[in-house]
Amino acid sequence: MKKLLAILLALIMMLTMIPAFAEGEVAQIGGTKYATLDEAIEKAADSDTIVLLADCETAGMNLSKNLIIDGGTDKHTVRFTQHGIALWGKSLMFKNCKVVMNGIGSTPYAEWSWVAICASKDASLLLEKTEMTMNGAEGNTAHAIYFCSNNKLNLTDSKLEIKNYQQDALEWDGGDGGYNVNITNSTFISDHNRSGFTGAFTAKIDNSKVDVINSTGNGSNG
Repeated sequence: MKKLLAILLALIMMLTMIPAFAEGEVAQIGGTKYATLDEAIEKAADSDTIVLLADCETAGMNLSKNLIIDGGTDKHTVRFTQHGIALWGKSLMFKNCKVVMNGIGSTPYAEWSWVAICASKDASLLLEKTEMTMNGAEGNTAHAIYFCSNNKLNLTDSKLEIKNYQQDALEWDGGDGGYNVNITNSTFISDHNRSGFTGAFTAKIDNSKVDVINSTGNGSNG
C-alpha cells in the first residue's frame, strides 16, 4: 500500500509540472495562445504584449502597430528565417529575449530589400534585457539597420552585436536633434561592417561598452 501511494504521489507531482500550454504553442496574448509567433503578431492589437512560451521563429516582421515581445523568465529565442523588420511609425520592443538574425539582408517590404531593419518616421526599436545578434550573409550588400528620420534605438541592460555586413551597422538618413541612440547599462558591438555609426544623429551612452572594430571603411562619418 505504501508503495502504491508513493507511485500515485509521484504521478501527481509529474502532472503538476506539465506546462499550462499545449505542445507546439509558442506565443500568448492575454489568454489566447498561438502555434507560431507570426500568427500572434498578425492577431495582435496595437500596444499588445506577446509573451513567448518557447523558442520560436519568424519569417520577418512588417509592423504598423506597437508591440512588445517578451521572452519571459526563460529568455526565449526569436530567430528570423527569411526577412528582418520593417517598422512603420511604431515601436517594437524585445524584452527578456534572445534575438537572432543570421544571413538576413532585407525587410519584408520590397522597397527595403537592401537592409535587414528599416524604419519610417517616428518608429523606435527598443531592447530591454535582451541579447540581439545580427550576422550578415557572406557576400551580402546590405545595411544592418537603416533609419530614415527621427527614429530611436534604445538599449537598456542589453547587448546588440552587428557583424559581417558589407554596408553599415547603423545608419541614419537625417535626425531630429534629440537622442537617437540611447545605450544604458548595455553593450553595442559593430564588428567587420563597413562602418559602425553613419549619418546625422546623436548618441547618449551611460555606463555602457561600445566597440566599433574591424571596419572595412571608417568607424563612423565623424
